This record gives sequence, structure tokens and C-alpha cells, in this order.
Amino acid sequence: MPRRSRSRAFSLVEILLVLALIGLSLMIAASKMDTLSPERALESASGTLRSQLEEMRHATVLQGEPATLVYDLSAGTCRMELAPPAPEPGVLPDPQAPAMESLLETELPEGIRILKIQRRGVPDTTTGELRMRLTGSGACPAHAVVLGVTEKPWVRTLRVDPLFPGVEVFEESRTFDQLFSFLQDDRQPAPIP
Repeated sequence: MPRRSRSRAFSLVEILLVLALIGLSLMIAASKMDTLSPERALESASGTLRSQLEEMRHATVLQGEPATLVYDLSAGTCRMELAPPAPEPGVLPDPQAPAMESLLETELPEGIRILKIQRRGVPDTTTGELRMRLTGSGACPAHAVVLGVTEKPWVRTLRVDPLFPGVEVFEESRTFDQLFSFLQDDRQPAPIP
């Protein structure tokens, strides 16, 4: 009787073990790729800040009340603050009540920071907290927010225009004069429709 040669195959356990190792290595590689793409994080952060700034401006229009736009360059946040409603006549205000109510706070991801805020006729703000008044019509002073990646040359510049309800994002750093060359000193911001 001829002897049949027996072909050797992989067992199910061996195949599952190899697949588990491949999956684990792919998970590790994917997590490393996220940390290797700060430019993608910068793009995402500028988009998020852009939409939040637009939402803050529209919220003041809807409420018809002025608000304060607060950039905290040290903490990497941007928020809108509303004054609390005035107490009814004859009622004393609550001394424990907060002076301002924070709404719509945006925190930048790790590694992304606000490098500076540019305004007309004022030195660039690079540290601390900057407060700007939003009118009840959503208008605010013309300014530019420059976001950057820590220790990398990548930046995004957001132009917040008092005459335009949207916020524009540029992929490079631009000076205030380049961004707002169309503004003249005597023009006042128009209300947002």
C-alpha cells in the first residue's frame, strides 16, 4: 500500500494568534500616527474655533444682548460671557451670583495654542487674557487669531471681520494689515443681518 504524504496545515489557534498580533500592531501604529500629525490637529482646531466664533456671534444676535468674547492665551481657551439678567425692581442682587455667565467655551487640543491676537492700532497680544465686546447685533472689533503648533512652523490665521458674519481661515500667518487692508479707520462695524 502506498503511503500518502500528509500535508501539514496551520491550526485554527495559530491563525487566530497571528491575526491578533497583526491587529495589535495596527492599533499601535494608528495611535502613533495621530501623534505624528500635529498639522491635522491644527487644521481641526482652527475649524472648531472658527465655528465656535461664528456661533458666538450668532448667539448674541439671537439674544439681542451684548456679550464679551474672552481669549485666554495662557489656558488656550476661547469663551463667550453674558452678563446675568438684571434683578427685578426692588429686589437686591444676589452677592453670591457670578458676575458673568460663561457660554460656548472652546478648549484647544494639546500642542495647539493661540500664538497671538492682532488688532488695529494695538500691539499684538501674546499672553494673558484678552476681552472683546460683542454687540447685540453680533458685531465685534476686527481682529485676527493666529493658532500654531508648539515648536513647529505650522500656523493658521483666523480673520474675524466686523463687516462679515463668517470667520475666514488662512493657512499661513498674515499681518493685520494684510487681512484687513479693505478697512478704513473711519468705518464702523455694520450689524450682522
